[in-house]
Amino acid sequence: MTEEKKEMNIESTMSEKETDLPDPGIMTLEKELRETRDKWMRVAAELDNTRKRAAKDKQMAVRITTDSILLDFLETLDNFDRALATDSSDNHGEFAKGVQLIHQQLIDTLARRGVKEMEVSGEPFDPDLHEAMMQVDSDQAENRVVDVVQKGYVIYDRVLRHARVTVAKG
Repeated sequence: MTEEKKEMNIESTMSEKETDLPDPGIMTLEKELRETRDKWMRVAAELDNTRKRAAKDKQMAVRITTDSILLDFLETLDNFDRALATDSSDNHGEFAKGVQLIHQQLIDTLARRGVKEMEVSGEPFDPDLHEAMMQVDSDQAENRVVDVVQKGYVIYDRVLRHARVTVAKG
């Protein structure tokens, strides 16, 4: 009987060793599963990046279109400024008053869209905000804005149109 026990022990040990060895089919399937998961994760990440890129591109297209429209409005506003700068002491008082009301309405409309005029007179020249049209001798400090040739505007936190200015030589 001891010999039978030995045989049983040998058989049980062999069967344990056989079960310890992984099945090649299972190993192949597990490898394929890992590869498929990796591919799926990469595709999901790529899709997410594509969505983000598309949203960013759309937002940029809207900004470019908006800027173009607003620049056209600014040209109109410049013409109003020039018209208001002319002498209106003649019989055109009511006309001038109407033009002033339209001018203010346009300023208010632009302000609701985030557009504001830059306050640049007397400020230090900043190439990120200003475009120097000329330099003149002045009693102001060097590189200070002496005169505004054309007003500059910002939309929220970025420049929509640079202010065209005259700068002190110093």
